[in-house]
Amino acid sequence: MVRTTEWPDFEGGFVAVEQRLLMNEDGNPTYQYSRQSKATQLYHEAFCLEKNARPAGGEAVLKGSLAAWICELGDEDKALDPEVATHQYPGALMDRSTDYVFANAPNGSARVGVNFHSTGTIRYSSSSSGSMRGSVSVDSGRCTTNFSQFYARPFSGSHVATAICIVHEPRRISTKMEGCVPRLCGSDNGSVAIN
Repeated sequence: MVRTTEWPDFEGGFVAVEQRLLMNEDGNPTYQYSRQSKATQLYHEAFCLEKNARPAGGEAVLKGSLAAWICELGDEDKALDPEVATHQYPGALMDRSTDYVFANAPNGSARVGVNFHSTGTIRYSSSSSGSMRGSVSVDSGRCTTNFSQFYARPFSGSHVATAICIVHEPRRISTKMEGCVPRLCGSDNGSVAIN
């Protein structure tokens, strides 16, 4: 399936960007960076660069959202080499206290009847290998982007997730950002005022 949505052009306007989405076994569209056209990959890179980040690996599953982008922040997002982890983070391979997930939910305001972008972030560290999973949800989960990435070794990093939503009446809507590593999860709640 191919969807085209409007995104900022980084010069004060908007540009139409195409995303190629696969349907997963639950019938939800799934975004994978590697399956996109070169033009879409370049836009994804520029979108993430605005946040001092790069496109994330793994995949994003959309529920009620038209499109989404997932970005990794900084260079720390790589799996920790066991020798480096032990040197930089004493006990990192055995001590659960090095595991954490901090989340920041989307907040702000948007216009009635206009697609708006909701962006949340997570920072995480895991002393064991496994999957990092996260989600950004808007309007009590009506618009949601779920994302995941597997690491073969202990890992740490940050992800930024964006979902598109639209609300047709003035009200305040809830937002949530969640993230999980193998041994724990973290979350944050926020809100967006629709005017």
